[in-house]
Amino acid sequence: MHSDDQPRPQPQPCAELRVVDLTQGMSGPMATMILADYGARVIKVEPPGGDWARQHLRGFHMWNRGKESIVLDLARQRSDLSRLLRWADVVVTDARPSIATRFGLDRAAIEADNPAIVHCHVGTWAGADDDDRPVFEAQLSAATGQMTGLDVLSGRIVDPSRSDPTFTLPPTSSYGAAMLAVQGILAALIARGREVSSSTQSSNGEYLETSLLQGAMTFLMRQGLARPVPRSVEPADDLIHRGIELCFLTAECADGRYVQMCARQDHHFRLWLRALGLESVLDEPRFARAPMGIGSLADVESLERLLRERMRTRTQAEWMHLFTTEYDLGADPFLTPQEFLAHPQMVDNARVATINDPVLGRVTELGMLVEIDGSTRTEFDPAPELGQHSADIREVLLSQPAEQPVVPTHALRALPLEGVTVLEVAYFVAGPLATTLLAEMGARVIKVEPLDGDPYRRTGLQSTKFLTGKESIALDLKRPGGQAVLHELIRRSDAMVHSFRAGVPERLSMDEATARSLRSDIVYLNAASYGSRGPESGRIAFHSTPTALSGAGIAQAGRGNKPVDDSFPDPAAGLGAATALMLGLFARGRTGEGAALETTMLSSAGYVMSNDTVMADGRVDALIADHDQLGLSACYRLYECSDEWIFLAAVTAAHTAGLREAMDLDEGDFADDDALSGLLAKRFAQDTAQSWVARLGRHGVPVSATSSDSFDLWLEQHDMLTAAEHEDFPPFYQMVRKVGFADRPAVPRPVCSVGEHTRDILVELGFDDLAIQALVEDGAVGGVESVRM
Repeated sequence: MHSDDQPRPQPQPCAELRVVDLTQGMSGPMATMILADYGARVIKVEPPGGDWARQHLRGFHMWNRGKESIVLDLARQRSDLSRLLRWADVVVTDARPSIATRFGLDRAAIEADNPAIVHCHVGTWAGADDDDRPVFEAQLSAATGQMTGLDVLSGRIVDPSRSDPTFTLPPTSSYGAAMLAVQGILAALIARGREVSSSTQSSNGEYLETSLLQGAMTFLMRQGLARPVPRSVEPADDLIHRGIELCFLTAECADGRYVQMCARQDHHFRLWLRALGLESVLDEPRFARAPMGIGSLADVESLERLLRERMRTRTQAEWMHLFTTEYDLGADPFLTPQEFLAHPQMVDNARVATINDPVLGRVTELGMLVEIDGSTRTEFDPAPELGQHSADIREVLLSQPAEQPVVPTHALRALPLEGVTVLEVAYFVAGPLATTLLAEMGARVIKVEPLDGDPYRRTGLQSTKFLTGKESIALDLKRPGGQAVLHELIRRSDAMVHSFRAGVPERLSMDEATARSLRSDIVYLNAASYGSRGPESGRIAFHSTPTALSGAGIAQAGRGNKPVDDSFPDPAAGLGAATALMLGLFARGRTGEGAALETTMLSSAGYVMSNDTVMADGRVDALIADHDQLGLSACYRLYECSDEWIFLAAVTAAHTAGLREAMDLDEGDFADDDALSGLLAKRFAQDTAQSWVARLGRHGVPVSATSSDSFDLWLEQHDMLTAAEHEDFPPFYQMVRKVGFADRPAVPRPVCSVGEHTRDILVELGFDDLAIQALVEDGAVGGVESVRM
C-alpha cells in the first residue's frame, strides 16, 4: 500500500492485447509473462507433454503466471492453431527451423493465417549458426566463449590452479532475449498504430526476430571490441585491472560472512579507507594513487592484504551498519534467495508478489518489473495447469472463421521508433544501454552529459557500446543555464530516463513533477538502483550490489566456496529500463497520456535469477554450481575431452535415456550424482570433443563443444560485428542490432563525442548565437568551440 493508504488502479498498458505463446523454457514465457502482467490476455499453446520447464524449472510457475493453457497436437490440430492466430494480435514462437517448417510455425505459415499479426521469433543463434539441434542456455554460453577467460569480476573463484572454462550460472542469455522480445513487440505495435493512422500500409503485420545469442550480446559490458579483437583474454593492463579488483573486493568478515564492496570511484575508495581506519596509507608514496594508479602488482597485493585483514575485524552486520549510517559507501552483504525476497528494498518497493499456486501452494516470488504512476501489483493468478483452459479457449476458436483471405505485403518501412525522441540523463551502463536499444529501433536519443563527459567514457572502447546512435549535448546541470536548456529538451522529448539517487533530480530541476509540468505526456523513467522508497533508497550502487543481494554471488561461486562478484546486473538493469520505456511509450500511444515509471537494478537482477526466487512454504530450491564451477549436476556440466571441453545438457528424461544408450550406462549409474560425474569425466577424456558431440547427437542428447576463444572473438569470427571508426577512439567493432525487423532495414548509427551535437541542438531549440555565447561564457554548456557571429 502507498503513502495515501488507498489502493491505486493496477497498471494495464497492454489491456485488450491478445497474445498466443508457442514458447517453452524461460525466454519466450518470460516475455509473454510481462505482457500478461500489464493486462494482455495470453494463451499458452502447449504440446501434449507440456512445456518441458513444467517438470524441470521452478521458474515456470513465475514465467507463466496469469496465462491460459490449451493443449494442441499440431500434427493433427494445426487448423485449431490457425483459428487462434486469426484471433491474436501477437504470436511468439521459439521452434527450431525444422520443427517450425514441419508444424507451420515459420513466418510464411503464420502470416498466411493472419497477415496483420505481429510475429516475434525468439531463436538461438541469430543467423550465426545453421545448427538445428536443441540448445540450452549453458550450451550456448559454452559454445560461444562466454565461459572462457573469466576472472574474479565475472564470477570466477580465485584459484590460480584452475583451468578454463568456468560454468556461468545466471541465465543472462534467456533474460536478455525475453527483454528484447518485449521491446521489439511493443515497438512493432507502436509502429502499427502509427502506420494505420496515417494509412501508409495496406497490411500492418510484422515479423521480428531476436535470440539467446543477441540476449547474450547485450551483456558485453567490459569488452572493448577493439578491431581486430585481441586473441588474448588477459587484461590489457594488469595494474589497472587489479586496481578495479580492489574496488570490488569480496571481503570476509569476522563472522565468516562476506561483504561485496563497490568503491569504484576514487572518492568512494578513499571513503572506504576512512571507514576502515586506513586512510593514512594514502600518505605512503606507493599507495598515493590508489586504487587505479598503484605502481606495481606487489604493492596492489600488499594493499589488498591490509584491506582484507581490517575487514575481518568486524562482523558483516557491524560493517554494513557503519557503511550505511556513517559513510555513504557502496557495499552489500551476500544473501540467500529467501533473504533477498525479504529485503526491505524489495518489499517496500512492492517488487515481491504472492500467489496461491495449485501445485506449490502459497508462493512468494518476484513481482512486476516496472512500477507505473506509483502503482504495481503484488498478487497474480497462478501459472495454469496443463490444458486447464481448453474449454474456454475452444469458444475463441469457434468464433473465428475457418479461412480468411491471405494478403501479405512486404514493403520496406522505416524503423519502428522513427519519430520518437528519448532524452538520456544517465551515466555508466544501465540508462545508456536502455536508450541504445531504443536507438537501434529508430528512436532519436539525445544524451545529456557533464562537460567532461559521462564518467564511463574513461573506460575507452568499453564505452562505445553505449554511445552508439546518439546525439551528445554537454550541460552543467548545476547551473541555471544548463537547467534551462534541459527544460527545453524535456518539452520536445517523448520520453526521458535518469538513474540518479533520490534527491539529485530535485536539485538538478529534472524531477518527475518538473518534467511533467514541462510536458504533461512525457514518459518519465527513474532507472533506480534500490528503488525510490525504503531505508536504502538514497544509497549508491554499482553492479556488484545486486550480485550479492540476489543470491547470485553464492550460487555462482559453487558449493563450499566463498561468494563471487559478477557484472551482469548492470546490463540486466539496462534491459529492464528499456522494457519500461517501451511499456510507457506503448501506453502513451494508446491513451495519449504520459506516465512516471520506475525500475530497480535489484528487481532486474532478480529477474535474471528468477528460477531461484520462487519460494514455496518458506523454502527456495535454489541451484548452485558445483565446487569446481563446472556445472549444476552430472548431466548439466562441462567435461574435458582428449582435446577440448564440451558442455553436456541432458535435461529431460528423453535426454538421459539417450545418454545411457550413448555411454552404455545402467540405471544404477545415475543413483549418485558425484559418482556419475566422475564416471562421465573418465569416459569423455578418452575421445575428442567432436567425436562425443557427434555420438551424443545421434542419440538426441544436447551437447556442444566449448569455444577456446572469448565471446568477443567468437562474435568477430561469426560475422556478428561490423567495423566502425570514430576520431575519439582506435578502430573498433559495433555489434549487430539486437532485434531484427524483417521489413525494416537497420540504419548505421555512429558513436558520439562529448558535446558533439551541442551547437546543433541549441540552434534547434531556438538559441541564437548571442544566447549560445552567453551559455558558453557561463560554463553552462560544452562542446561549442567558437560562436559564428
